[in-house]
Amino acid sequence: MRGIPEFNFPAFDAHASHLRGSGHEVFNPAEEDRARGFDPSTDAAQDTSFYMAIDLPEVCKADAVAVLDGWEKSKGCAVELAVARMLGKPILSAYTLQPLNMKNIDFTVKDSGKRTSFESGMVRDITDDKVDYTLALDGPMFKRLAVHLTKGAKKYSKRNWMKAAGTAELERFKESAARHFFQWMAGDTDEDHAAACYFNIGGYEYVKERLNNPDKVA
Repeated sequence: MRGIPEFNFPAFDAHASHLRGSGHEVFNPAEEDRARGFDPSTDAAQDTSFYMAIDLPEVCKADAVAVLDGWEKSKGCAVELAVARMLGKPILSAYTLQPLNMKNIDFTVKDSGKRTSFESGMVRDITDDKVDYTLALDGPMFKRLAVHLTKGAKKYSKRNWMKAAGTAELERFKESAARHFFQWMAGDTDEDHAAACYFNIGGYEYVKERLNNPDKVA
């Protein structure tokens, strides 16, 4: 979760909903954090040990553990999966529910070999050439897109657009993006056409990814 906008809560929520829709009982760490009063938009994360005390008992009780993309980069996930493997729990892809081949996986902490030192004495790997996701939050469009999505969620239900999976939906997203773009160019103010354009381009790329990589995107 660390280093990802909103601590990746939207992805955790989307996959929890998807799995529950398939009849599975799900422990979702994002929901547990919210229940404890954590706000991913403003609060800072606790130490890894704090989350281990919550999550590891759930790993022990679970029939299986499902992971999202990027799990290899998570130190907390490495601990959880080590426990799951020791207990003989299946480790599945949250996207396909197919078992992952864990036999040849050795968890490491990636390191560029260069260091940044802080006045406190803490030393960390440098951030050169690493994607800075916080830059996408600059300017007004992140908030306006969030407002647009919130209005859509009230009208259709949360993440309804993520059900899109075929070429018909792909073309609809493209047509809508083009329409909203030209209305934005014309200066129409009957709705937020810029945010709608952003949304539809995102929807198009999401469906394209589903079609090109059906095993990667749920």
